[in-house]
Amino acid sequence: MIIAALLLFATLQSQIATIAAQTDATVGVTAIDLESGRRVSLHGDDHFPMASVFKFPVALVVLQRVDAGEFKLDDAITIQPSQFSRGHSPLRDSANGKPVTTTVRHLVELMVVESDNTAVDYFIRHLGGSAITARIHAIGGAGVRIDRPENDIAEAIQTNGIAAYVRDPRDTATPDGMASLLAAFANRKDGLKPSSHDFLLGFMTNSHNPVRLASALPPSTVVTHKTGTMPGVFNDAGIITSADGKHHIAIAVFTKKPAMQNDDVALRVVGQIARAVYDAFAR
Repeated sequence: MIIAALLLFATLQSQIATIAAQTDATVGVTAIDLESGRRVSLHGDDHFPMASVFKFPVALVVLQRVDAGEFKLDDAITIQPSQFSRGHSPLRDSANGKPVTTTVRHLVELMVVESDNTAVDYFIRHLGGSAITARIHAIGGAGVRIDRPENDIAEAIQTNGIAAYVRDPRDTATPDGMASLLAAFANRKDGLKPSSHDFLLGFMTNSHNPVRLASALPPSTVVTHKTGTMPGVFNDAGIITSADGKHHIAIAVFTKKPAMQNDDVALRVVGQIARAVYDAFAR
């Protein structure tokens, strides 16, 4: 049994490295079989810019604060035009340059499902990146750090370039840290009440961009995830559940390059790595 497990690990490790070699970007992967505890990684302790993957830990901490009674999902939030963020923001686009009033509930949905930058930036400014990071570390997400709003990151890229962004230790995660955080979330060790856990789980399962981790998986596989894209960065991180519900895999696949990536190649690499992991762990 031990020999078979070692052979499986060595084969999977080799497969992942071969797939990663298709791109000239640095690829980081950590996958954890939640039933057996088996783990595989490539550059698992390296730091990668999260891009919008960081909206998952931010949403998790927001819901912890809701559970603590600091605010309610139905609390009204007014966002001024001066608080609108650059980049992808359906909330900003629909506001027509005017203040917009919405709810905490809707902001969380926009942040996770639509990857709305204005929504996540409201919470980062309100809660503070260091406080969010501390709470994430407390539930097993060591190696995950949140420092700046999306708007500030976009401004830094515009000013300093892609290479500087990719080297910056801020707003990064290790694949090991993100996979461990996802494992805690999957195992309901995330500090959330059941209703809040299910609320976030539903948004992540029904989020847009279902193609990355899911692109090469069997069609009936369920992927609960958050994608992330920035110049030089192409990521996906989530929980893969087999069609029969018997197998669950926490997986983070991060890529970084000090220049623009070929998205078609990056997509193929992310999808093929997810499939290799799935075939090894869910057999």
